Amino acid sequence: MPASTNNIKLLSLKEVKTVLADNGIEIIENKELNPEKYILKGIKPRIFNLEEEKNTAIFIYIFESIEDRIKAAQGISNLKTEKTNSEQEFKEVLFTDPHGYKAKNVLIFHAARKGFLSSKEYEKAVLLKQVVFEKLNDTKEIVFRGRNENWEAIYHIKYYQYLWENDENILQTDSYHYNQFSLRYIGTEEVGSIKEINM
Repeated sequence: MPASTNNIKLLSLKEVKTVLADNGIEIIENKELNPEKYILKGIKPRIFNLEEEKNTAIFIYIFESIEDRIKAAQGISNLKTEKTNSEQEFKEVLFTDPHGYKAKNVLIFHAARKGFLSSKEYEKAVLLKQVVFEKLNDTKEIVFRGRNENWEAIYHIKYYQYLWENDENILQTDSYHYNQFSLRYIGTEEVGSIKEINM
């Protein structure tokens, strides 16, 4: 039995496709790659292309729980097909992020079949990562601001965190965050060329 995710609403493939489409990522079914060759922890992926770009492939795995997804997401070096116990099939594609993009019970891999991305394909890959993090997860946002007569500082953080108990009633967590800090000079005296810092 998969571990309970308590009150966490898990995602379906239909919901994933809808959210991607609503945020400018249209995907169409890939007819060339065989999902049987890319099984992870008993789950076959649904494989798509980004619009008409056949160089890129999107592998979407829908697991029964967050915990099952975590166990499967061990990085590309540990990916095994269940039938061959080999990494050979996965070498046919180059995943742009070996750890994949994660959202609750969903694991998504973006792949470049030619080993490189065009500028348009790269932009789509960046957008895909952003949409998965911000739209498929229950992402929260916190902004801290501080200022005096000369400087204004802003610390901006986006994050998600899920808590649940596994089958042994042990508390589990899955989280990720992105932060950005900026410092801007707002005074009237000349301070040289550095008037704003972003990191």
